[in-house]
Amino acid sequence: MTGALARLIVRVSSLLAPRALRARWREEWLAELAARPSLRRALGAPQDALAARAFALRATARELVAGWGSDARQTGRALTHARGHAAAVVLCLSVGMIVSIGVFSILNAFLYGDLPGVVDRGSLVRINISYDSTGAVEYLGRGGAVNATEASFADFEILERSPITALRGFAAQAPLMFGVSLDGRAAGTTGFFVSGDYFTALRTAAARGRLLTPDDNRPDAAPVAVISYYLWRDRFDARPDIVGQTLQAAGVPVTIVGVAEPRFTGLQPRDYDYSQIWLPLHLARTWPGAPSAETPWLDIVARLAPGATKDDARTATQAPAAQIAASHPDTRAHAAFVLRSHGFGLEDSPAEVLLLFVMFLSVPLSVLAIACANVANMQLARATRRSREIAVRLALGATRGQVVRLLTFDALLLASVAGLIGIGGARLALIYFQPVFPVLISLDWRVVAFAILISGGATLLSGIAPAWLVARRRAATELRQTAQSGGLQHGRLRSALVVTQIALSLALLTICGLFTRTVSVVARDVPPSMREIVRAGLDVRSINGSQADAARLQNEVLARVTADTRVRAAALEFLTGFRYRRDALATRDSRLAGGLVTPGWVEATGARLLSGRGFTSADRADVALVNERLAREMVSEGTPPLGRTIGLRQGNDEDAPLLQVTIVGVITAVPNSPSDVDPDAAVFVPLTVAPLAPRLVVRTTDTEALTADIRQLVTSIEPKLPWIPAERADVTYLRDAEPVTYTALSLGAFGGIALTLAAVGLFAMMAYVVSLRTRELGIRVALGARSGDVVGLVVRQAVRLAVYGSIAGVAIAVPIAFGLRALLAGVSPLDPLALAPTLALLFVVAIAAAVIPARRAARVDPVSVLRDL
Repeated sequence: MTGALARLIVRVSSLLAPRALRARWREEWLAELAARPSLRRALGAPQDALAARAFALRATARELVAGWGSDARQTGRALTHARGHAAAVVLCLSVGMIVSIGVFSILNAFLYGDLPGVVDRGSLVRINISYDSTGAVEYLGRGGAVNATEASFADFEILERSPITALRGFAAQAPLMFGVSLDGRAAGTTGFFVSGDYFTALRTAAARGRLLTPDDNRPDAAPVAVISYYLWRDRFDARPDIVGQTLQAAGVPVTIVGVAEPRFTGLQPRDYDYSQIWLPLHLARTWPGAPSAETPWLDIVARLAPGATKDDARTATQAPAAQIAASHPDTRAHAAFVLRSHGFGLEDSPAEVLLLFVMFLSVPLSVLAIACANVANMQLARATRRSREIAVRLALGATRGQVVRLLTFDALLLASVAGLIGIGGARLALIYFQPVFPVLISLDWRVVAFAILISGGATLLSGIAPAWLVARRRAATELRQTAQSGGLQHGRLRSALVVTQIALSLALLTICGLFTRTVSVVARDVPPSMREIVRAGLDVRSINGSQADAARLQNEVLARVTADTRVRAAALEFLTGFRYRRDALATRDSRLAGGLVTPGWVEATGARLLSGRGFTSADRADVALVNERLAREMVSEGTPPLGRTIGLRQGNDEDAPLLQVTIVGVITAVPNSPSDVDPDAAVFVPLTVAPLAPRLVVRTTDTEALTADIRQLVTSIEPKLPWIPAERADVTYLRDAEPVTYTALSLGAFGGIALTLAAVGLFAMMAYVVSLRTRELGIRVALGARSGDVVGLVVRQAVRLAVYGSIAGVAIAVPIAFGLRALLAGVSPLDPLALAPTLALLFVVAIAAAVIPARRAARVDPVSVLRDL
């Protein structure tokens, strides 16, 4: 019994010994136990096996370290003779890494990086308020969308006064456009009214002077302002005595106390010339054109206290939310503060952030995947060509470890050079494009590590795996293989890699083609009437104008424009939107688009009257026009729109007076952007009281000349206006399509890179396949095959791969296109004019990549081929 147990221990322990020594080690131990059976002695077998394993590992390590110098010299000589291969591998990997690292870093900067002048954005939370009875619960419980808005002055005052230890400082801002002037030099700008702790909470530094403090936000404090670096440098010539100067902002004198640091834009990433001046929040209460204290207007951001979490802050904000609910029991009984990470919009929920990652990261990942597949294909081909060399090394006594070490050094050298170029190229690209982006962009080393891991892993695996397989075979078996076959056949794997490259390239190019088609369709389908319409802003808030000033300007401009013989129709519009309670059982108001307009607006905008009548000069604010979308909704509710009386509240202010209006007409929709495939329900009411910032709408036969004449006309009536924004309606319409245009250009660039990489991979594979078939093709020529037959034979193989890749690419692209169909205005996800050119381009590239090596093979001398048989 003891002997059997001892032998079992030895047999199990033999599994710990090196494989090459295992059989001999086991025989020696069993022989020794047979001579002297001892359980105690058998217990020493595991320790002895581990010692043998450790000795073998140390020997292998010494062997690996000792041969690096020789491997480096051999690798250098080998790559010198394969300069084309080395250059292609390095180029493909570096391009894939530059694209992936660059795009990843940019997206990471937009989502989680710091803004200029905003330190540690990760500890900031954005605070919105929800008055919906289910909104906050939905967000907290299931992470879904929330019906949350900006906060009002009254809401913020309650929040700011509440003792919330989980938050340290509130940065609240409210935007308003107005004019500023210094020493008679006027400029139009966007200003922000900000809370006292605004700059402290954001940890912003001053370029000159100081920034605003809580003392500046007291009601009895003197009016002061901080201006942007851009405004100081470009509009006021970077004058050194800027601090202490008196600036006229909308006619209100304010003292400049400081200049913000360069590129600071506030809470959101914007153009550098967007945010120009920051004023204390208390000034907004009496500022011309500012909303009432109950109107949602304030963006609020707060910084978490050390050790606090968003859940802690969310719990602490329940008390001020209860105070808001108690102060407005009718309209805000379910008020709740909604806290999220500091993103760039009200709706950037975790699901939307994930969608952004999937959409924007799939493109660079595809390019990197194509690059890796390309490199893998070339490495497999080179390793296959070197299989006979590897077999000779093994026959001459080289160990498998030495062979794998040599090829590992070869692959590591290529991957290292490509990595250095990729990281350096991505860094230079980010530095070059940094001024374009209003966020601080830096290399994300997690992304760099990921790109190096993927690309380096692909290079190593594709270079070493074939050699490992060769090393496991008998050297004599490999030596019997022909030099042309290389001893390894990886045709299916190489073909699969090429098909993958073609499929991914086709998917990128197809999506690019769909967006390009969208751009062309949008440009082609601009409503013809928009080319005849000019819109001009008449905003007297920029000069602190009163309602009397606004009425005088609007009446005179409208009268003089209407008298122009080139004008077919002219009107004023003030698009503000309405709140609409559909019936007595509804729990909250619906939101309607629309606004206040003067008679003639329907004709001036190119809309058509479907039923009823338009406005006349005798109408007051008790009648309304609705668009066909709202009319259809009313019909579906069982009430025809004409003659129906509804209650409206202007804007977002729930305390605005209720306006009872009777519907007198139904008009067609007035599209404002290409995305208005089905415009929102809208209602329009006569404009009876002059607003401070309406727009003039003119339909004319000569838009270019009239645009300049309107600017001169307005300036002649009110010289103090700093600027008069006037442009054609179709220009504004097409501006809304710019995101689609930028997407098309970006995808086109990535698609071109992907197609180039795929073409290189296809060419390399076809050249290698042709080199393996040199004897076969020479024999065909010797037996009477023409050059065209040889070329056709090779081209058919390339076309077959292109067909397989096209099928796979379409299968990838179609679901993506259907997922993006909301962005494809007027274009079907299966649009043939987007798919056909992409397929044609792909097949041209495939045929060109096959014809060049095929023509070279067709010119082979059949006599020399037959002599080598």
